[in-house]
Amino acid sequence: MQPHTSADQRAAEKKAAVAATLADLPSDLGRSRILDAAMASAFWGVSLPHWRRLYRTGKVPRPIKVGERKLGWRIGDLADALAVRDGE
Repeated sequence: MQPHTSADQRAAEKKAAVAATLADLPSDLGRSRILDAAMASAFWGVSLPHWRRLYRTGKVPRPIKVGERKLGWRIGDLADALAVRDGE
């Protein structure tokens, strides 16, 4: 039986999975890939409930509408906003 992992470890694993996927794609294609809220929160290193709070207060990039009830974020927009947020 697997030991329970913390939320931080799961977020780091998701972020690593996204990074591994992007490594195989051309850079311009990788930046336009769309992530759902769970993957976007992992990309930013925050929990999903915190991501939703950031979204409601306008502190994350504007999403694009993927479906009638589904929002998504482009990786390029997330990476740019993360760099600005971290002061890079």
